Amino acid sequence: MERILSKLLFFIASLFSIPSSYAQPESLVLATHSRVSGEYIHRTEQELQATKVVLCVLANLGVKSEILMLPWARAKRELERGNIDGVFFTSPSEVTQSLRSQPVTLEHWYRYQKKNPGQAAYDRLGVVRGSDIEHWLIEQGQEPYMQAPDLHQLLAQFAGDRFDYFVADRNRVSLLLAGSDVDIAHSFVRFAAKTVSFSLEVARLHPDFMTQFNRQISHCNPRVTRLSESQQNTAVNFVANDVIAALPEQFLPRAAKYLSEHRPMSEAAIVQTETLWAQELASQEYHLIGDILGNPLSQVLTAMEAQADVIREIMLTTENGELLAMSRPTSDYWQGDESKITGLSGRHFRVSALKFDDSVSEFLAHVSYRLPTQQGSGVLIVGLQIEKLLLNTPKINTP
Repeated sequence: MERILSKLLFFIASLFSIPSSYAQPESLVLATHSRVSGEYIHRTEQELQATKVVLCVLANLGVKSEILMLPWARAKRELERGNIDGVFFTSPSEVTQSLRSQPVTLEHWYRYQKKNPGQAAYDRLGVVRGSDIEHWLIEQGQEPYMQAPDLHQLLAQFAGDRFDYFVADRNRVSLLLAGSDVDIAHSFVRFAAKTVSFSLEVARLHPDFMTQFNRQISHCNPRVTRLSESQQNTAVNFVANDVIAALPEQFLPRAAKYLSEHRPMSEAAIVQTETLWAQELASQEYHLIGDILGNPLSQVLTAMEAQADVIREIMLTTENGELLAMSRPTSDYWQGDESKITGLSGRHFRVSALKFDDSVSEFLAHVSYRLPTQQGSGVLIVGLQIEKLLLNTPKINTP
C-alpha cells in the first residue's frame, strides 16, 4: 500500500513540475499603429476584421490582451527593447528580432500619382515614416524624398504637390480620398501579407504559443484574402484566352474520351486511392501518379505550364473532383472536398481566395473553369502566381 501511495504522490508531484513554458501566456501587451482622429474614423472594414482576428485568436487561447496605440516606428522600437510583447500588422521581413505569425490579413499595395502632372518627373517619393512600405521601398532602391507621420498627413502633402508619388494600401486610400477632388492615377504594385510579430522572449518562455496561435487563425479568419472584382476578371480572362483558347485541337475530344471511360469511384475507393497517392508522394516512387502524369492530356498541361511563368499548376478533373490529368504531381488525388470544386456548383467558373505559400513567398489563386465536352463536363483548374499576372496586366489600374 505504501508503494502505491508513494507512486501516486510522485505522479501528482510530476504534474506540478511540468515546465510553465508549455502553458500559454496569461496576458500580452501588443502595439499597433496610432492614428489621428480623421484616419481612425476611416479605418477599413478589412483592417477592423483583421484586428478582430487577432483578438479572437487570443481569446480562444485564453490569453488576455492590452492594445497600445503607438507611432509605427516607436512600436517596433519598443518591441526590440522588450517593453511590449508584440506588434501588428507587420510584413514578413519588417521586424527582424521577432517571431512572426502566419498571415492574418492581406494588403493590396498600389502606386499613386497625379493624372495630369505637368512637368513633374515622378522622382519625389513620399512615405509614412517607419512604415513597412517605406522599409520595402528602400530595399527596392527607392529613397524617400518626404516622410509623414501617418497616411492622413501624407495624402494632405500629396494634394499640396509636396512630392510626386507614393505607395499605399488600396482600401485605406480609397476611404481617405472618398469625396475628394484629387485627380489621381494608380497601378498595382504587390500584395503584402500582414502578420503579428511577437518578441523572442515570448517565444522563449512559451515555445508552443506560436504554433497554437497559428492554428487558431483559420478558425477566426474572415475572408480577408478575396481578390477584387477587376483582379478576378483578370485571372478569368487569362485562363479563358491564354489557357483554354490555346489548348490543342485534339485536347477536348481526348478529354471527352477520358470522361466517357471513367467510372466514378466509391467513397471507400477514393480513400484507398488517396492513401496510395500520399504514400507515393512520400516515397517519390510514382506508379499511380506516374500513370496520370504520363498520359497525353497531362503532357499538354505540363507543356502549357512551362510556357507561362504565371502558371503554377494545371489539372483536369471530373465534375466531382477525381483527377484525370495534371501538369505536376498534386498533393491530393481527389479535389472534390476542396472549394476549387465545391465552389463551382451552378457556376461556369470560380476564382479562389488568395493563399500565401510561405515556402516560396508567393501568392496563389486558383481559377476553376467548367470545360464542356461531348461526353459531359470536366473541370480545368489553373493555379496562378497572381502577383506576376497582375503586374503583367496594364489594365489592372482600377481597384
